[in-house]
Amino acid sequence: MTAQRLLAIVQSCSDLDAQVAWYRDHLGFQEQSRDLLEGPWISGLFGCSTELRIARSILRLGSEQLQLWQWHGGSGADSAAALMAPVPADSRSNDGWFQHICMVTHDLNSCYSGSLQRDSQPISSAVQTLPAWNEGAAGIKAVKFTDPLGHPLELLEFPADKGHPRWHTQPSPAALPMGIDHTAIGISDTETSLRFYRDGLGLQVMGGSVNHGPEQDGLDGLDQTWVVITSLRPVAGDLGIEFLNYQQPAGGRPRAMPQVTDLCDWKILLEASDLDQQHASLQASEWGRSCGPLVSLDPSVCGKARGFFVRDPDQHAVVVVGD
Repeated sequence: MTAQRLLAIVQSCSDLDAQVAWYRDHLGFQEQSRDLLEGPWISGLFGCSTELRIARSILRLGSEQLQLWQWHGGSGADSAAALMAPVPADSRSNDGWFQHICMVTHDLNSCYSGSLQRDSQPISSAVQTLPAWNEGAAGIKAVKFTDPLGHPLELLEFPADKGHPRWHTQPSPAALPMGIDHTAIGISDTETSLRFYRDGLGLQVMGGSVNHGPEQDGLDGLDQTWVVITSLRPVAGDLGIEFLNYQQPAGGRPRAMPQVTDLCDWKILLEASDLDQQHASLQASEWGRSCGPLVSLDPSVCGKARGFFVRDPDQHAVVVVGD
């Protein structure tokens, strides 16, 4: 049972045109296509109203894909507008719903300046350089901020001895990111999340670190931060997933009653090598109750015939597709 590739990260938004423009103008994303997703597969996959539909924009940054979804339709309490909860204004990096995409640049200071810094909200106190004692992360420059809707984002600049080789050879203007390295998710227990992503979905553990100290406080906008980080990758492709397990500070809030239309409900779109086996295994596991049925998909969705929806132990959304 193996997740072959992380195909895309999906973000919900309330104004598709404005969100496309912001990611294009501030981060260099290019819009590849735009379409309207509709049909019974939506309610079958997500368990939502049969009247909902999705206006979608597919953006690309380097080799990676970010999909923006604006939900439409429905009526009354089941309408997209009624169900589309905003990102909580008081969100913190150690909250259970925290998820971001991490983009890599050759020159972080040039990239995070001007209009990007002006038209975003900071999470970090300033650009941070991780300390020499932290062998797995020493010398990495990083900063976190949010887009206008409150979605967290991160920019990284790797030193010569860190990061995937492509980040040191891929051409890109200094003031723009080259691509997306991973999506990071807040989790409550590393071993539990490993059972889901490594044992259940077949992702491979690539490494990890324990980050703390004033630089991590400044990066995360927290005090007395102690976070256990674990990096995972599918067997193919370079886009991965990173666990953020905050041991300190206390007070991180779990996610309750998530809706697929929520603006903080990012979705991880994975391709499976054996969809039937993976679905059967997850349904028989401790996460069976959060695993939906196999559904036939419209070919326009991702070029795959079928898929299923499942939530991980901390309620992050995963869509697994295959033939």
